[in-house]
Amino acid sequence: GVAPAPMLREMLLEARLFDAARALQCGLVHAVVPAQDLAALVAERAAQIEMLSPQAARINKRTLRQIAAGGPSGPERRAHFAYADSAEHREGVQAFVQKRAPRFDRG
Repeated sequence: GVAPAPMLREMLLEARLFDAARALQCGLVHAVVPAQDLAALVAERAAQIEMLSPQAARINKRTLRQIAAGGPSGPERRAHFAYADSAEHREGVQAFVQKRAPRFDRG
């Protein structure tokens, strides 16, 4: 779900608004920063995502959409296991073992 059920009830039935601290406490958002720090945080998170495997990111985004829609089916769950045999996964593991940044094909 989007938010915990008690929080949703407050929002929908009482038209309650929550400040950033309460939204963070309830898990509605995962970070709260001053406005002047927002661009730096976004850039930092984007750089972290960009370093990761593009193929794994696609699989993970698909899985998140499937979970939101009720959960992945058997064939969809197997995509994660198929990825373990990919060149991209092997490069990620090898880079980790060698303590270096992975070199993924972004083409």
